[in-house]
Amino acid sequence: MAATVRAGIILTASLVKTMLSGFRLSAADNVDPFRFPGRTRPERVGLRTAAHNLAAIVRHSSAWAATAAALKDRDSSRLLLELCAYRLLGGRHYRLPRNDELFWRNVEAVERELVVQRNVSRAGGYDLHLYRLAGRSGPIELEAHPMNILNSFLIEQYRFARSGAVVEAEGDDLILDGGGAWGDTALYFADRAPAGKVFTFELEERNLEVLRRNLARNPRLAARIEVVERALWNKSGERLHLAAAGPGTRIGGAPGPGRALEVVESIAIDDWRAENGARRVDFIKMDIEGAEIPALHGARRTIRDCSPKLAIATYHSIRELLTIPTLLAELHHGYDLHLAHATIHAEETIAFARPHVGAG
Repeated sequence: MAATVRAGIILTASLVKTMLSGFRLSAADNVDPFRFPGRTRPERVGLRTAAHNLAAIVRHSSAWAATAAALKDRDSSRLLLELCAYRLLGGRHYRLPRNDELFWRNVEAVERELVVQRNVSRAGGYDLHLYRLAGRSGPIELEAHPMNILNSFLIEQYRFARSGAVVEAEGDDLILDGGGAWGDTALYFADRAPAGKVFTFELEERNLEVLRRNLARNPRLAARIEVVERALWNKSGERLHLAAAGPGTRIGGAPGPGRALEVVESIAIDDWRAENGARRVDFIKMDIEGAEIPALHGARRTIRDCSPKLAIATYHSIRELLTIPTLLAELHHGYDLHLAHATIHAEETIAFARPHVGAG
């Protein structure tokens, strides 16, 4: 108990120091134009929300300490502090490290260089445009939101390359793409693993309509992509409620504007692997709107037996941000863990894991 309290005090002090050093008053250029179109001022975190977030951070301080110790590089530990600071101060007063010249050059490239046709469809409350970009093995054409192009292809949010470590889909990897949405990540992985195979898990029908059209536009890549219309979970055969909202579709939730509850069937990765006779799994990506923890528990045997590279979203709650890296370390003691962040706001934090040399 005393150790937990002491860890909480040390981490809270480090957080306060980080907040003070990173404080920026009226950071007007701190708004993502794709995520928040039309917004001119960065988001403000109210006092009540800040107090709630701080209480959550302190409550999970022991998990935070374990995560900070598990992360392999200093930049990852620093990033964890900065992300907590942002959740307390908001974009009006805190600038994340992603807000740099390269980010804004990529924003401009999406807007000026890659659009073929605007407003070709609408899905999940988003207007989608048709884009064409150069892949590693030929052009890729897809209808998507600008965020998909920026994050998946230009920033490469599901690839880690820093501090001498690289975690990526490559070669003949067998890849599980959890959260296929409109197909941008499946196409990205298929392009970067030219001899591999991608199984993309998506179950919301309107998302699937766009995904299928994007696969039809890219037959060269689609030949190595298979769609699995099941929800990743800790158990198979569960009947789960699904709140449809485009790329924000999630298990559970409540109906609302543009959000209808549907019933879907679950699949655990361990069971999927057994059903398909997959002797290996080389790369697992999960960005499944808060279902990552149960889905990871459903992949325990696969992670233990296959030692796949992992790219797991942690940004859907403070609890997940502070605890998912520790869970990855518990699932496989031979992993090196890293953290990366793809945006200038609170979303799109990814925990990466790769087996260290000699790990079994």
